[in-house]
Amino acid sequence: EVMAYKTILINVHETMRQLRAYAQTLGISVTIGTVSTLEELSEPIVINCAGLGARQLNADRYLMPVQGHLLQLNNQPIDDLQYVINIKNNQTERLLYFAPKGSGIIGVTNIDNEERLDTNRHEFDRLLSDAGNFFGWTP
Repeated sequence: EVMAYKTILINVHETMRQLRAYAQTLGISVTIGTVSTLEELSEPIVINCAGLGARQLNADRYLMPVQGHLLQLNNQPIDDLQYVINIKNNQTERLLYFAPKGSGIIGVTNIDNEERLDTNRHEFDRLLSDAGNFFGWTP
């Protein structure tokens, strides 16, 4: 079964680069630093890029870390590769997608409540295997 739909993809790295350049053209200063709480800032606008530190920074005990893995691709025809693939098997339903970020990425793994920064080798190998099976190559 094939489904088609439109969605929004925000390339955070590129968006932040453009936002910083635009702020500079307007004479708005950009401060990069480390803070313990958002309350210690006097600026009216804060772009929060805390990642794993967001729970502590926002004092939000309901915020949950999620570990994920992505495959970075090289030299892909980005305009031709904008789709989502939903892989199903008897045990689970897993998502495999391509996104036009940089030269392209394939993802995703989602491990809820995982704060480790190291690679979960099992999940990474599963992602490689799923991508290889779908695209017809052996990792």
